Amino acid sequence: VPRAARTRSVARWLAVSMVAFLVFAMLAPWQQSVSGTGRVIAYAPVERRQPLEAPVAGRIVRWWVREGTLVDEGDPIVEITDNDPMLLQRLALEKEAAQMKLSSYEERLLTMELQIRSAELGRRSDIDAAEAKLRASIEKLKGAEQKLEAAEAGLETAMLNNARVKALTERGLSAQRDAELAELGERKARTDRDGAEADARAAIGDVDNARANLEKARADGDAKVQESQAKQRSGQSDVADARASLQRL
Repeated sequence: VPRAARTRSVARWLAVSMVAFLVFAMLAPWQQSVSGTGRVIAYAPVERRQPLEAPVAGRIVRWWVREGTLVDEGDPIVEITDNDPMLLQRLALEKEAAQMKLSSYEERLLTMELQIRSAELGRRSDIDAAEAKLRASIEKLKGAEQKLEAAEAGLETAMLNNARVKALTERGLSAQRDAELAELGERKARTDRDGAEADARAAIGDVDNARANLEKARADGDAKVQESQAKQRSGQSDVADARASLQRL
Protein backbone atom coordinates (compact mmCIF):
# COMPACT_ATOMS: atom_id res chain seq x y z
CA VAL A 1 0.00 0.00 0.00
CA PRO A 2 1.68 3.32 -0.95
CA ARG A 3 2.17 5.93 1.75
CA ALA A 4 -0.24 8.85 1.85
CA ALA A 5 0.98 12.15 0.44
CA ARG A 6 0.22 13.93 3.73
CA THR A 7 2.47 11.54 5.66
CA ARG A 8 5.38 12.13 3.28
CA SER A 9 4.89 15.89 3.61
CA VAL A 10 4.94 15.81 7.41
CA ALA A 11 8.09 13.66 7.42
CA ARG A 12 9.91 16.06 5.09
CA TRP A 13 8.83 19.03 7.24
CA LEU A 14 10.17 17.38 10.41
CA ALA A 15 13.49 16.56 8.75
CA VAL A 16 13.91 20.13 7.49
CA SER A 17 13.01 21.53 10.93
CA MET A 18 15.59 19.31 12.63
CA VAL A 19 18.35 20.40 10.25
CA ALA A 20 17.41 24.06 10.68
CA PHE A 21 17.48 23.71 14.47
CA LEU A 22 20.96 22.15 14.43
CA VAL A 23 22.29 24.93 12.18
CA PHE A 24 20.73 27.58 14.46
CA ALA A 25 22.18 25.94 17.58
CA MET A 26 25.69 25.99 16.10
CA LEU A 27 25.53 29.59 14.87
CA ALA A 28 23.57 31.25 17.70
CA PRO A 29 25.67 33.51 20.10
CA TRP A 30 25.29 31.71 23.43
CA GLN A 31 27.83 33.86 25.36
CA GLN A 32 25.91 36.24 27.65
CA SER A 33 28.58 38.90 28.17
CA VAL A 34 29.86 42.07 26.57
CA SER A 35 33.34 43.49 26.34
CA GLY A 36 34.31 47.08 27.08
CA THR A 37 36.95 49.39 28.57
CA GLY A 38 36.93 51.35 31.82
CA ARG A 39 38.62 51.99 35.17
CA VAL A 40 37.89 50.54 38.63
CA ILE A 41 38.72 52.66 41.68
CA ALA A 42 38.99 51.27 45.23
CA TYR A 43 39.72 53.38 48.30
CA ALA A 44 42.67 52.52 50.43
CA PRO A 45 41.71 51.31 53.95
CA VAL A 46 42.87 54.58 55.53
CA GLU A 47 40.82 56.63 53.02
CA ARG A 48 37.55 54.89 53.72
CA ARG A 49 34.86 56.39 55.91
CA GLN A 50 35.55 55.52 59.54
CA PRO A 51 32.62 55.36 62.00
CA LEU A 52 33.12 56.99 65.39
CA GLU A 53 31.21 55.76 68.43
CA ALA A 54 31.05 56.90 72.03
CA PRO A 55 30.87 54.34 74.86
CA VAL A 56 28.01 56.28 76.51
CA ALA A 57 25.20 58.49 75.28
CA GLY A 58 25.75 62.21 75.69
CA ARG A 59 25.52 65.71 74.25
CA ILE A 60 28.15 67.28 71.96
CA VAL A 61 29.81 70.29 73.58
CA ARG A 62 32.59 71.04 71.12
CA TRP A 63 33.99 69.83 67.81
CA TRP A 64 37.79 69.77 67.65
CA VAL A 65 38.00 69.04 63.91
CA ARG A 66 36.22 69.96 60.72
CA GLU A 67 35.42 67.96 57.62
CA GLY A 68 38.63 67.14 55.78
CA THR A 69 40.92 67.84 58.77
CA LEU A 70 43.87 65.46 59.07
CA VAL A 71 44.18 63.90 62.52
CA ASP A 72 46.71 61.63 64.15
CA GLU A 73 46.14 58.80 66.58
CA GLY A 74 45.13 60.20 69.97
CA ASP A 75 43.94 63.61 68.68
CA PRO A 76 40.60 64.75 70.17
CA ILE A 77 37.68 64.64 67.74
CA VAL A 78 34.71 65.82 69.72
CA GLU A 79 33.92 66.68 73.32
CA ILE A 80 30.81 65.04 74.79
CA THR A 81 29.16 65.59 78.12
CA ASP A 82 27.14 62.82 79.78
CA ASN A 83 23.38 63.10 79.78
CA ASP A 84 23.47 61.53 83.26
CA PRO A 85 25.90 63.46 85.51
CA MET A 86 25.87 60.55 88.00
CA LEU A 87 26.59 57.92 85.34
CA LEU A 88 30.04 56.95 86.58
CA GLN A 89 28.90 56.68 90.19
CA ARG A 90 25.87 54.66 89.15
CA LEU A 91 27.98 52.36 87.00
CA ALA A 92 30.40 51.87 89.88
CA LEU A 93 27.54 50.95 92.19
CA GLU A 94 26.09 48.58 89.61
CA LYS A 95 29.48 46.96 89.12
CA GLU A 96 29.94 46.57 92.86
CA ALA A 97 26.45 45.03 93.17
CA ALA A 98 27.17 42.69 90.24
CA GLN A 99 30.47 41.65 91.85
CA MET A 100 28.72 40.93 95.15
CA LYS A 101 26.05 38.96 93.30
CA LEU A 102 28.71 36.95 91.48
CA SER A 103 30.51 36.22 94.76
CA SER A 104 27.24 35.08 96.32
CA TYR A 105 26.50 32.77 93.38
CA GLU A 106 30.03 31.34 93.49
CA GLU A 107 29.72 30.62 97.21
CA ARG A 108 26.34 28.99 96.66
CA LEU A 109 27.81 26.93 93.83
CA LEU A 110 30.60 25.75 96.14
CA THR A 111 27.98 24.81 98.72
CA MET A 112 26.08 22.84 96.07
CA GLU A 113 29.24 20.95 95.12
CA LEU A 114 29.73 20.05 98.80
CA GLN A 115 26.11 18.93 98.94
CA ILE A 116 26.69 16.64 95.95
CA ARG A 117 29.66 15.01 97.65
CA SER A 118 27.69 14.70 100.87
CA ALA A 119 24.75 13.16 99.01
CA GLU A 120 27.06 10.69 97.27
CA LEU A 121 28.68 9.70 100.59
CA GLY A 122 25.26 9.40 102.23
CA ARG A 123 24.01 7.24 99.40
CA ARG A 124 27.03 4.95 99.69
CA SER A 125 26.63 4.73 103.46
CA ASP A 126 22.91 3.96 103.27
CA ILE A 127 23.47 1.34 100.57
CA ASP A 128 26.27 -0.30 102.57
CA ALA A 129 24.06 -0.42 105.67
CA ALA A 130 21.14 -1.86 103.68
CA GLU A 131 23.40 -4.47 102.06
CA ALA A 132 24.79 -5.46 105.47
CA LYS A 133 21.26 -5.83 106.82
CA LEU A 134 20.32 -7.93 103.81
CA ARG A 135 23.31 -10.22 104.35
CA ALA A 136 22.38 -10.60 108.02
CA SER A 137 18.78 -11.41 107.06
CA ILE A 138 19.95 -14.02 104.56
CA GLU A 139 22.18 -15.64 107.21
CA LYS A 140 19.27 -15.61 109.64
CA LEU A 141 17.08 -17.26 107.02
CA LYS A 142 19.67 -19.97 106.46
CA GLY A 143 19.74 -20.66 110.23
CA ALA A 144 15.94 -20.76 110.36
CA GLU A 145 15.85 -23.19 107.42
CA GLN A 146 18.39 -25.44 109.14
CA LYS A 147 16.32 -25.37 112.35
CA LEU A 148 13.22 -26.19 110.32
CA GLU A 149 14.97 -29.17 108.73
CA ALA A 150 16.07 -30.38 112.18
CA ALA A 151 12.55 -29.85 113.57
CA GLU A 152 11.00 -31.79 110.67
CA ALA A 153 13.50 -34.61 111.21
CA GLY A 154 12.70 -34.60 114.95
CA LEU A 155 8.97 -34.68 114.21
CA GLU A 156 9.42 -37.59 111.84
CA THR A 157 11.43 -39.47 114.49
CA ALA A 158 8.85 -38.69 117.17
CA MET A 159 6.02 -39.86 114.95
CA LEU A 160 7.81 -43.15 114.23
CA ASN A 161 8.59 -43.65 117.92
CA ASN A 162 4.97 -42.90 118.90
CA ALA A 163 3.65 -45.34 116.33
CA ARG A 164 6.12 -48.03 117.52
CA VAL A 165 5.28 -47.55 121.22
CA LYS A 166 1.57 -47.46 120.47
CA ALA A 167 1.83 -50.76 118.61
CA LEU A 168 3.77 -52.34 121.49
CA THR A 169 1.24 -51.03 124.00
CA GLU A 170 -1.64 -52.51 122.04
CA ARG A 171 0.18 -55.86 122.11
CA GLY A 172 0.86 -55.52 125.82
CA LEU A 173 4.59 -55.26 125.33
CA SER A 174 4.94 -51.68 126.55
CA ALA A 175 3.53 -49.76 129.49
CA GLN A 176 0.81 -47.13 129.07
CA ARG A 177 3.17 -44.56 130.55
CA ASP A 178 5.60 -45.10 127.66
CA ALA A 179 2.75 -44.58 125.19
CA GLU A 180 1.78 -41.33 126.88
CA LEU A 181 5.40 -40.10 126.83
CA ALA A 182 5.73 -40.98 123.13
CA GLU A 183 2.51 -39.07 122.39
CA LEU A 184 3.83 -36.06 124.30
CA GLY A 185 7.14 -36.32 122.44
CA GLU A 186 5.32 -36.24 119.10
CA ARG A 187 3.26 -33.23 120.16
CA LYS A 188 6.37 -31.38 121.33
CA ALA A 189 8.19 -32.21 118.11
CA ARG A 190 5.20 -30.97 116.09
CA THR A 191 5.15 -27.75 118.14
CA ASP A 192 8.86 -27.29 117.55
CA ARG A 193 8.36 -27.89 113.82
CA ASP A 194 5.53 -25.33 113.70
CA GLY A 195 7.69 -22.81 115.56
CA ALA A 196 10.57 -23.42 113.17
CA GLU A 197 8.23 -22.89 110.20
CA ALA A 198 7.04 -19.61 111.71
CA ASP A 199 10.65 -18.51 112.25
CA ALA A 200 11.51 -19.43 108.65
CA ARG A 201 8.54 -17.44 107.30
CA ALA A 202 9.54 -14.48 109.47
CA ALA A 203 13.13 -14.77 108.20
CA ILE A 204 11.85 -14.80 104.60
CA GLY A 205 9.87 -11.64 105.36
CA ASP A 206 12.97 -10.03 106.85
CA VAL A 207 14.95 -10.84 103.69
CA ASP A 208 12.21 -9.37 101.51
CA ASN A 209 12.09 -6.24 103.65
CA ALA A 210 15.87 -5.96 103.57
CA ARG A 211 15.87 -6.20 99.76
CA ALA A 212 13.12 -3.57 99.56
CA ASN A 213 15.08 -1.30 101.91
CA LEU A 214 18.18 -1.74 99.77
CA GLU A 215 16.31 -0.74 96.61
CA LYS A 216 14.77 2.21 98.46
CA ALA A 217 18.20 3.31 99.70
CA ARG A 218 19.53 3.20 96.15
CA ALA A 219 16.53 5.09 94.74
CA ASP A 220 16.55 7.71 97.50
CA GLY A 221 20.30 8.16 97.19
CA ASP A 222 20.10 8.58 93.42
CA ALA A 223 17.25 11.06 93.80
CA LYS A 224 19.22 13.16 96.30
CA VAL A 225 22.33 13.15 94.11
CA GLN A 226 20.35 14.07 91.01
CA GLU A 227 18.57 16.85 92.87
CA SER A 228 21.90 18.23 94.06
CA GLN A 229 23.33 17.99 90.54
CA ALA A 230 20.31 19.86 89.14
CA LYS A 231 20.86 22.62 91.70
CA GLN A 232 24.54 22.67 90.73
CA ARG A 233 23.67 23.16 87.05
CA SER A 234 21.30 25.97 87.98
CA GLY A 235 24.03 27.54 90.10
CA GLN A 236 26.53 27.27 87.24
CA SER A 237 24.05 29.04 84.96
CA ASP A 238 23.57 31.82 87.54
CA VAL A 239 27.34 32.25 87.86
CA ALA A 240 27.75 32.43 84.07
CA ASP A 241 24.97 35.03 83.79
CA ALA A 242 26.46 37.09 86.63
CA ARG A 243 29.91 37.02 85.00
CA ALA A 244 28.43 38.09 81.66
CA SER A 245 26.57 40.96 83.34
CA LEU A 246 29.76 42.05 85.11
CA GLN A 247 31.71 42.01 81.84
CA ARG A 248 29.07 44.19 80.17
CA LEU A 249 29.57 46.75 82.88
